[in-house]
Amino acid sequence: MVGRSDFNAANIKRKRQLMMIEFQRFMNATLMWMTSPAERDARLLRKAIKTRGTRVGIMVIIEIACTREFCDVSAAKEVYHHLYKNSLEFDLSRFIIGPEQTLLNSLLNTKRFKETNEEEEKIVMLDAETLAKAFNDKSKIYIENREIINILLYRSIPHLCAVYEQCKKMGVTSKSNSPDLWIHKTLTYLVDPIQKFVQLLENSLAFKLWAVEDAEVAQADVWDEDYHLLEDSLSRIIISRLKVDLDKIKIKFKETSKITLQERIRLVCKGNYRDLLLGVLSK
Repeated sequence: MVGRSDFNAANIKRKRQLMMIEFQRFMNATLMWMTSPAERDARLLRKAIKTRGTRVGIMVIIEIACTREFCDVSAAKEVYHHLYKNSLEFDLSRFIIGPEQTLLNSLLNTKRFKETNEEEEKIVMLDAETLAKAFNDKSKIYIENREIINILLYRSIPHLCAVYEQCKKMGVTSKSNSPDLWIHKTLTYLVDPIQKFVQLLENSLAFKLWAVEDAEVAQADVWDEDYHLLEDSLSRIIISRLKVDLDKIKIKFKETSKITLQERIRLVCKGNYRDLLLGVLSK
């Protein structure tokens, strides 16, 4: 039997808003699914740049710059110019007016070599000490330091992995309230993108798990404002990594969360949006 509280104006308004959010999320995910990788990344970069330097926007730009091949980034930049009639670099300089701009621009325009060389082996400790100083020194901002940027840009992935291990042994921590946070984020995306993707997925999904563990809450179908935080990272990662490393992401997710990604999505997501994500994951 339907209670009068179900017809409360506030409840009706909230459910209507959530339906619109769910529909918009489904449409955004469908667009990502239907477009080519180059167009998908171009649109993601545009949306990230237009956030004018928010954390989510900068994170997406770093993610694309660090986890795509250089040829894929170049293709996305060409599509970006075709769609928006401006170069990516021009819009980056207009909308992100902060110390992060130099790092972002450099990451998007540098081709990285995957193979290590003998010379790199000699400077692992030196690079680790340089980065550790940037991470631990709270009195200065290092994100525009050319030496730091050169390490992130011109060292091979195997070398950066060795440097990162040394940094961890030194007990470095990221500066959460400083632009230097992005130095640490860039390094982690470069050396362990799988773990980074899993963390983003967990952050997008974990906050709603309590809703299905409490029977009364589940029956009441309470979806508060936190539901808005299920932003594009969920569909972005699942769709963009499908033919790259999604299988590894699914395995790592189950290892860390003790539940499969598909099971978590069934608990948290709804309707056509849920069905679309599960369909992609089944491929």
